[in-house]
Amino acid sequence: MNQYHSDKPIDGTRVPFQATIDGPHAGGVEQTYPFTLTVTSFITDPKTPLIYTWYADGDPAMQAPSVNTTYSLSTTIGMSWDQPGTHTITATARHATGTITATKRVTISIPPNNLRISGPLTGTTGADYDFVAMVSPGDATTPITYSWKVHSDQSLQRQFVTTRTASLSDTFRMVWETSGVQVITLTAANPGGAVHTSHALFLRKPAPDGALQHITPEQGGILVTTDGNIQIHFPPGAVTEDAIAIFTRLDQLEDGQALRSGLGILQLFRLELYALDGTPIERLERSAEMTVYYTEEEWYTCCTSYPVPSMRFWAGRTWLVLPSDVDTQHMRVDNMRIGRATDFALVGQLQFDVFVPLIWR
Repeated sequence: MNQYHSDKPIDGTRVPFQATIDGPHAGGVEQTYPFTLTVTSFITDPKTPLIYTWYADGDPAMQAPSVNTTYSLSTTIGMSWDQPGTHTITATARHATGTITATKRVTISIPPNNLRISGPLTGTTGADYDFVAMVSPGDATTPITYSWKVHSDQSLQRQFVTTRTASLSDTFRMVWETSGVQVITLTAANPGGAVHTSHALFLRKPAPDGALQHITPEQGGILVTTDGNIQIHFPPGAVTEDAIAIFTRLDQLEDGQALRSGLGILQLFRLELYALDGTPIERLERSAEMTVYYTEEEWYTCCTSYPVPSMRFWAGRTWLVLPSDVDTQHMRVDNMRIGRATDFALVGQLQFDVFVPLIWR
C-alpha cells in the first residue's frame, strides 16, 4: 500500500495529511473488488466537500475517470479487470485547500476453474501409486500451488504441498499400509482463486489376505477370495449406488472384541463397503449370501473338540451368532445371509484335556 503526504491546509488550517488506498493486493479476472481511499487529517469534519477521482488502467469501466463529491474523508469504489497482469489504481482527493494523490498496484490472475485427479481407483497395500493433477483453463496464471492431503490412514495423515512455477499439472506419489478406502483431497490455487477436488482409492491386502469387488445396483456382484475359500454373493438391489466391497483377513481381534470363554478362532476377517466417493456403506438394501470353506489345518490349529464350527458377526458391542448350515464333510459353512459390513469370526469350541486320577486299590 502506497502512502503520499502533503502539508497543504484543509479549510484554512495548515496541518499534515495523507491519503491511502485499502483493498486486495491480488485477485482474479472478471471479479469485482472494493477499494477505499481514506484521507487522514486533524480536521475530521471538513466544511467544504472533497472531490474524489479514481482511475485504474486495464479496467474497462474505468477508462474515463470516476468522480464523486462528498464531505466524507473516505470513499469506496468497486473495480474489476478482464486481463491478467499488474495494474495500477490512482485516486485523487481534491479540496479547496489542496490536492493529494495515492496509488496502489494490484496483480490480477486468471484463476483455475476446474481441477481433476487421474489415478487408480483400486489397489493393494504396500505399493506405490501416482496421482496426476490437471487444472484448466490452459491459460490459468502460474505458478499454481497444489496442496495434497491424505485422509483415513491415521499413521500417514499429513499434508503435502508442492509449488510448480511453470506447469498446470502436478504428480503425487503415495504408499499405504492400511487396507480400506483412502481419500485424497487436493486444492489448486493462484492469487486469482482456488479449486478443490477429491479422489478415493480402495485398497486391499495382497492376495490371499485381501479381495476387492465392484458392486452395482443393477447386477450386484460376487466377491471371491484368491483361494476361493470365501464367497459373498451380492444380489441386484443390494446397494443403491455403485460400491466397492473390500475383504481383509485380520490377524487378531480389536480391543473390546473379546469372544466368550471357550471359543477359538478358525478365521477372522472384515467386510467393508464404500460408495465410489469413499463414503462408507454400513447396511445393504438386500442381504448378501456368504459361503466360507475352512481347512483341516485351521481346524486342528484352533484345537477344537466339537467338530462343528459356527460364524459370529460383530454387532457393534458384542459378537452375535450368524445362522448358517454347516457341512463338516466338505468343511463348508454356507447359507449365511449378511445385511451389513462388519467383522466376522468363524469359531469353534476349544479342546479341553480332562485328567482323571487312576486309583489303585
